[in-house]
This record gives sequence, C-alpha cells and structure tokens, in this order.
Amino acid sequence: MAEGRHEEAIVEAERSLTLNPSAIDDYLALGVANNFLARPDRSLEVANKAIRLSPRDPFLSSFYGIKGEAYFILRQDDNAIEWLRRQMATASHGDSYGLTLLVSALALTGQVAEARETLAQYLSNSGTRSKTIGQFRAQQLSLANSPKWLAYNERIFEGLRIAGMIEE
Repeated sequence: MAEGRHEEAIVEAERSLTLNPSAIDDYLALGVANNFLARPDRSLEVANKAIRLSPRDPFLSSFYGIKGEAYFILRQDDNAIEWLRRQMATASHGDSYGLTLLVSALALTGQVAEARETLAQYLSNSGTRSKTIGQFRAQQLSLANSPKWLAYNERIFEGLRIAGMIEE
C-alpha cells in the first residue's frame, strides 16, 4: 500500500487470511486498501468482521476509523460522524486523519460550530502535519489516484473549507 499498489495489497492480505483467518492486521490492510480504492462496502464488510472476531483488539479504533471513512465515501455523514467519534473515544493516540474526516463530516451536515472546535483540536495536535487544505491535498493525493478517490477527497476539502481551514 505504501507504494500505491492497493490491488496487490488486497491480494496479499486475502492470501494471508486464507492461511490465518484471525490475522487482524490483514483485515486492517484490507479495510484501508479498499477505502483507497473507494470501495466502501467492502471496507465495511472487512471492518465489521474484524470487530466481531476481536472486539477488544488494540486495533479496534482503527476499524472504527475505517468504518467512518467508508460511510463518508458513501455520503452517509451521520453514520460517518458516529464511527469517527467512536474512533476518537477509543484511540490511545490521536488520529489526525480521523479528525479531519470528522471535521469535514460535521461541517457538511451543518454542524459548523462543532466542526470549527474539532478543527482547532486537529490544528493544535502536535502530530498534525497538514495545517492547510493545500498541504492536506498534497498528502491525500499522494496516496491514490483513482477518479473515485479524487472525488472523495474533493468532498473532504469542501468540508474543511466550510469549517474554516485555510487554503494555503
């Protein structure tokens, strides 16, 4: 996945799961790769299975984030907000990407005051690398380049604009 070869990552994770069906990290790879390919239904399926298999897993917050992103891709923003809030509540460390999705989903659903508060939290996080939409755009578009991924990201950027993130 780090090389942008998401289809190959899916094949490898699926192969690994045939050998060890309880390998939670392979479910994580499948969920993330399918979101990169804008296949939210598959990401939801994988995340739900991983949560059922290991409901107290250390990766649980990551699977909540995968679900939140998948719902955002599906434009089911209320569901996205619910799962992204769960992610933030269970993450042992801050997840800046999850926060940006939460900011955007809140803004796109008209919850602008909360979106701005969450944006302030995101910007104050010491691990935040992208402090402008331009920086976030460069980061996101380096990860994948399918038309669906690009359209999905434009929606994120629009929510961030509404919340008040600066362009450059």
